[in-house]
Amino acid sequence: VFPTTSQLETIKNTLYQNKNIRKVEIFSKNHNSVYLLLLLLSQISFILFAIITIFAIIIISKQIRIWFFEHHEKITILKLHGASILYSSSTILRYAIFSSLISFLIVSGIFIYLVNNISVLVPNDLENIVKVSLTVENSLIKVFLLSFGISIFTILGVLLKYKMKHD
Repeated sequence: VFPTTSQLETIKNTLYQNKNIRKVEIFSKNHNSVYLLLLLLSQISFILFAIITIFAIIIISKQIRIWFFEHHEKITILKLHGASILYSSSTILRYAIFSSLISFLIVSGIFIYLVNNISVLVPNDLENIVKVSLTVENSLIKVFLLSFGISIFTILGVLLKYKMKHD
């Protein structure tokens, strides 16, 4: 955890309470510039993640709409026989779940490789200064939920829109 400026001041004041300590240097200028840079990187990463997620949802929804145009006759015939929209689109649901599973496995493999070989991302000199630790289990759970959540959310949204449009 990279401490904030106020946390550094608290640490400094705590150290000054010890009578044996005469001077404390917290390198506040360097710390503040690095801390602000890390905050900026964090915000940029979050914004890029949000943009990529929105584009993924748009691309998946367009692909599903194309699939509905391709299989419109089959869906219509199944609906005439009383099938629900979920049953008639079961092929796209299986395809989406299978695609999500493949994407999860690929991203998980890359992530595990990077965790085990952190020197690919962080130079050795910097690795000795800043300890980088990534938790594999929590990150893989998040990746799993994102890969399946985006696909299922998008498919259900398009199915709902299709059902409202054609009923």
